[in-house]
Amino acid sequence: MKPENHIYIIGIGMGDPRNLTVEAAEAIETADLLIGAKRVLVPYEKSKRCVASYQTKEILQMCLDRDAQEQMQEENTRRESTGQQLESFRKMRIRQHAESTERVENIAVLMSGDSGFYSGTKALLAALEAEWGEKAVHSRVTVLPGISSLSYFCARIGRSWEDAEIVNLHGVQENLWQAVLTHEKVFAITGGNVKQHLQQLAEHGLGDVYGYVGENLSYMHMTEQRSEESCAAKSEQRNTEQEISTTAMSTKMQDGDDALWECISEGTVRELAQKHYANLAVLYLENPAAVSTNLWGLPDESFIRGEVPMTKAEVRAVVMSKLRIRDKDVVYDIGAGTGSVSVEMALAARKGKVYAIETNSVAIELCKLNRQHFCLHNMETIEGMAPEALQDLPAPDVAFIGGSKGLLREIVELLYRKNPAIRLVINTITVENTATALTLLESEQFIDVEMVQLQVSRAKKAGTSHMLTAQNPITILTARGKGAKL
Repeated sequence: MKPENHIYIIGIGMGDPRNLTVEAAEAIETADLLIGAKRVLVPYEKSKRCVASYQTKEILQMCLDRDAQEQMQEENTRRESTGQQLESFRKMRIRQHAESTERVENIAVLMSGDSGFYSGTKALLAALEAEWGEKAVHSRVTVLPGISSLSYFCARIGRSWEDAEIVNLHGVQENLWQAVLTHEKVFAITGGNVKQHLQQLAEHGLGDVYGYVGENLSYMHMTEQRSEESCAAKSEQRNTEQEISTTAMSTKMQDGDDALWECISEGTVRELAQKHYANLAVLYLENPAAVSTNLWGLPDESFIRGEVPMTKAEVRAVVMSKLRIRDKDVVYDIGAGTGSVSVEMALAARKGKVYAIETNSVAIELCKLNRQHFCLHNMETIEGMAPEALQDLPAPDVAFIGGSKGLLREIVELLYRKNPAIRLVINTITVENTATALTLLESEQFIDVEMVQLQVSRAKKAGTSHMLTAQNPITILTARGKGAKL
C-alpha cells in the first residue's frame, strides 16, 4: 500500500519571504516539493525542489501522483532550456502514474497573498475533496493563511479596510465605476490594465476621486531599498515603454535583475491616469461624495435617448423592486428599447450577466451607447426576435418582458423551460396583453402571481400654477416558476 503524503496549501503573502507566518515558513522548510506560479517559487529555487504550475488540474495530479511531479520538473527544465511550448508533452507525462515508490512526500502548494482571499485554494480544495472525500482532505491537507494584498497595502498607506468595498478585476468583469460611485472606500485587485481602469473612471466623472496605486508589493525588500526619487524615475521611464509583464518581471528577478520593486503612487484619479503601471498592481480609492448603492429609478436624463420609447424612472423603480435581482443573477430584458431597464439590471447584477434583447436596430445602438455610458461590462445586447433570440443564451434567473411583438405565450413558455424556478415580471399597456399575461401566469406552472397598475402624473408649470399631466397606465405582473424554493 502506497503511503499517504501530506499537503500544505500556503498563503505566502506578497512575495517577500519575511512576510510569511512562522508556521508557513516551517511548512515550506520541511516540504519535499514546492508547487506554485513561477513568481512565487523564485526565492526557493536554489534550495528546494520546485515545480512551476498554477493550474488546478495540474496541481491536483501532482498531489495525487508523485511520478507526475518528476515529469513536470523535467518538462519545466526543458521549457527553460529550449523556449518551446510543450503542452502536449506535459499533459501526457502528468497522466502517467507511479506504482512502486514508497517515499512519503510533504507537498507545499504556494498561493500568493492569503489562501482565503481570491486564491486558487478554493478550487484546489474542491478538486481534492472530489478525489479523496471531505474527511480525507481534513486529515491530509492543511491550509495556512498569509497576508493579503488588501491588508498589506492598506497598512502601507495607513488606511483601515473593514468598511471598504472589494472589487476583483482580475479575469472577471466587475464594475469598478459603480463601486467607486456608490462607496466611500474601494479596494481593487486589477490584474493589470491599471491605467485603462483609471482613465475610464476619469472619463465618467470620477477624476477628482483620490487614490493610491500599489505595484509589486513587498518586492522592495527582496532587492535594495528604493527611494521615492528612484520610484518616481522608474514610473516616468514606464511612460515611454511597454508595461512590464508579470512573466518578464519574474524572469528578471530570477536572473538577479532588480526589475521588481515596490512602488506606491498617490493622487487624484485624473493625475494617476497619466502614468503607466506594472501588471502586478492594486488600487485603493476614496470617494467622500459617494451616492446611495440603490440605483433604481435613475433620472430619465441620465440616459442617452433618441426617438425610441423609454421606460420612465418611476416605472423602472417599481419594476426593479419586483425583479429582486441578486449580485450573480443571469437576467433577460426582452424588448429592451433604449436599455434603461437593462442598465439598472446590470448595476444590480454586478457580478452576473444581463442580456438586452431587442429587434429594432436603432434601439440596439442606443442600448450599446448606454452600456458604454454606464461602464457596464456585464451587459450584452442581442439583436433579434424573442423567443428565437433566447434559444442559445444561458438559463435566466430573472426575466423582464417589456415588449413581446405578439409572442408573449411563446416567450413565457420558453423561459419556463429554461428555468422552472424563474422570477418573471411583465409590463403590459393594452387590456388584451394584460389578459393574456394573467392567463399564462395563473397556469399551474407559476406561483405567487401579483398584478398592480401604475399610473404616474408629472407636474408641469402653467403660468404661476402647476398642472399634473397623466402618463399612460402600466400594468405590472409578477410571478415565480413553480420550481422556485419557497
